[in-house]
Amino acid sequence: MLSSANEMIGYGIEATDGQIGEVVDLYFDCHTGVIRYFVVDTGTWLAGRQVLISTASAQTPEEDAFEQGAGWDWSTESIPVGLTRDQVQNSPEVDLTIPVSPRHEAELADYYELPPPQEVGRRTDPAPGEGAAPSAEADADPHLQSAREILNYEAKAGDETVGPITDCIVEHGLWVIRYIVVDATMAEPGRMLLLAADWIERIEPESDLVILELDPDRMVDSPEYNPTEVIDRDFEDRLFAHYGRAPYWSEGAQFSYER
Repeated sequence: MLSSANEMIGYGIEATDGQIGEVVDLYFDCHTGVIRYFVVDTGTWLAGRQVLISTASAQTPEEDAFEQGAGWDWSTESIPVGLTRDQVQNSPEVDLTIPVSPRHEAELADYYELPPPQEVGRRTDPAPGEGAAPSAEADADPHLQSAREILNYEAKAGDETVGPITDCIVEHGLWVIRYIVVDATMAEPGRMLLLAADWIERIEPESDLVILELDPDRMVDSPEYNPTEVIDRDFEDRLFAHYGRAPYWSEGAQFSYER
């Protein structure tokens, strides 16, 4: 099932014994599109503290039930995780005012007894402890990207500025970003385009740009996306056919772009 990242921001994160807090951001691996963490504001419970909750902790419905639309009741606007409030309260603190480092990710994975971060999203930087101790900025995982930050970026194809990115579309259960939503002001303000995340060539944080490997002329008559309608396989088939690209569910398709 596909969901809006905008809608997920603000959802509650439910521990096995009560609420942890609300989602304020999603951190994803820009090489895989996999969302590694929910950034959660704990509100008055742990006043002033935000925590990283790995998506590997999220309770996932059984595959057959999930395909039939069963499982979580999204009308409750909450995501259940297999953690207790005590576990979260006693977890290693991470300063989210600076980029998250692989060392901090490894500490969280060890504490929660979860898979190493590279198994949740591919990472190619050195393992924690290798080489000289770097600065906080140098130690940052260069592949970890804020979804909320991207929602302030402009999409660009060739020499054309297509328009602002207004949303990301997440396949929950797998916790992977499948699409970005762009307001195609270059063609018609308010015309929304759904573009596959693996059509991103690179992200340029210094200029607030997402560079697309698409011909801007093909975008003018791209199938228009209506955010109030469900993204079904028929729409996805038409979208990928329009751009002459293999869909993400086909064999050998992969997500990979550079920062």
